[in-house]
Amino acid sequence: LPAAWQPLYEHVEKHGRFDFAICSHVLEDVLDPRVVADALPRIAKAGIVRVPTKYHEFERGRENMSDLGVSPYRGSIHHRYVYTVRDGEMLAVPKLPFMEVDPVYDILGEMS
Repeated sequence: LPAAWQPLYEHVEKHGRFDFAICSHVLEDVLDPRVVADALPRIAKAGIVRVPTKYHEFERGRENMSDLGVSPYRGSIHHRYVYTVRDGEMLAVPKLPFMEVDPVYDILGEMS
């Protein structure tokens, strides 16, 4: 467990888990989202997790940097993962460079 989280775990150990946790637009940014996802039930009885849709991540031009000479790219360039739900489970797919150039992903981007 990350050492920076130790005060949080000590608080929970002393006072009990929080009633509700909100994890909004975090998992797509972190290096290992499993660390956060595994921590959530340890610190809260219930909660909500929100991430950008896969349609957002495959749409071109959401963040315009044309003034810097950068061509429109898919989704948010700083995101590390694309999320989807399959059979009731949330899946994290690493946002790999080939997704930027493969036209198969254009279909998803056009759906947003």
